[in-house]
Amino acid sequence: MKVSRPRPEWYMTQVKEKVYRTWSHDDKMRIYGMRRQGVPLDVIAQVYDATRIQIANQIRLARRAMHNECRKCSAPLPARIVRRIKAKGLFGGLCKHCEEQARQGKKRQRQKNLKLGLCGTCGKRRVLKGHTACRWCISAGHRRRYQQNLCGQCGRNPIAEGSIALCEACRIKNNQRAREYRYEHRQVA
Repeated sequence: MKVSRPRPEWYMTQVKEKVYRTWSHDDKMRIYGMRRQGVPLDVIAQVYDATRIQIANQIRLARRAMHNECRKCSAPLPARIVRRIKAKGLFGGLCKHCEEQARQGKKRQRQKNLKLGLCGTCGKRRVLKGHTACRWCISAGHRRRYQQNLCGQCGRNPIAEGSIALCEACRIKNNQRAREYRYEHRQVA
């Protein structure tokens, strides 16, 4: 039988309800700089209204990014990946091994969600019949493409003249499908 011990006094003051937040690059660098100057974790945590663990994680990520190390395993990143990260303005990156692991994990999670009938993109809502995404994620993809002036169906080509959301190739395919459907389902008088 498991005996529960009383929690230490510091537990109630330092362990807070987990709050998900997005840390900006500036925040990460300020936290890293404060820690390098010798400011205790507790003080930094109070300034940013975060837990000590969250602050320690941000310090670790900032240090690894500054030293061009993998965010996950701290292996040195190849120069090619470092150039790609700098060109895109990202904050740190993953080595090939960790990137492949992350890709496989996302793939497994997507498959698991689809088996449960959930959206493969967000994993929250039910999928539409015949699709692998929910209505919201599908419409979000179409909105993004429309804002970028790309075809809402293939997402590769620009929107054709005289069309609201399709490129010339997709418009021709859709018109052909509609013609075939109308021919198959026409009413014989």
